[in-house]
Amino acid sequence: MRLRFLTWLKPASIMIPKIIHYCRFGHSPDNALTRRCMASWRAIMPDYQLREWTEENSPMELPYMKAACARQRWSKAANYVRLLALQREGGLYFDTDIEVLKPFDPLLSERCFIGFQGRKEHAHWVNNAVLGAEPGHPFLAACMDLTLSLFEQEGALCASPVIVTRVLKDWGLVHYGHQTIRDVTLFLCEYFYPYRWTDTLTPERLTTETYCIHHWARWRRQRWRRWQQRFKNRWQDLLRTTVALKDSVKSSAFRFDGSGPKA
Repeated sequence: MRLRFLTWLKPASIMIPKIIHYCRFGHSPDNALTRRCMASWRAIMPDYQLREWTEENSPMELPYMKAACARQRWSKAANYVRLLALQREGGLYFDTDIEVLKPFDPLLSERCFIGFQGRKEHAHWVNNAVLGAEPGHPFLAACMDLTLSLFEQEGALCASPVIVTRVLKDWGLVHYGHQTIRDVTLFLCEYFYPYRWTDTLTPERLTTETYCIHHWARWRRQRWRRWQQRFKNRWQDLLRTTVALKDSVKSSAFRFDGSGPKA
């Protein structure tokens, strides 16, 4: 009885180790935002180990990883490897556009945590650009299995928010709010995603509960590329229409001046 009582008095142990995992595929050079964000990790959490994942230490033999890298979908490769990294070693995972504002130490007693990126239910309801877990947590395995099965069945390289939201909804997620589902703690938007990718960051969006800022770098690059492609397509359509109109005018003039072939 005494031993059980002493065990009960022991402080809760830290379950999530002080490791920050991040991915860098495609040998892309650092930009100013990445350097600023990673500097914030070192400055605010200097006692955390940084662990980089690239093609050199990732399971490139997997068909999913081969497909993602062959298509140069580097973020899709990172979608799987972030889960694998935490499954094996535990710790925190950050996208490289995560700027840390205060230490994550108070969250390390959770077995696994993640955050909402929106208040209204949709396919991308929950995001794992910030993710923390102890090694071997079942949530990680469930997300890895779903990622690979959707690829095997449909050839799909699904977005991470789709994967984690689907698993959590299968496990019982039905409403927005701070809650724990099967030892996965979900935090409100203001913790990790104080502004949406379609909005502008303003000071009033940051609260005392905000641990970091996701700057949505990849989404904004993709939006710019889509805009460029849309502009290019419309410009090509306009050129084709102009050429066709010019040919039509020339043909009409040719018939009008009587220079056409005689019957």
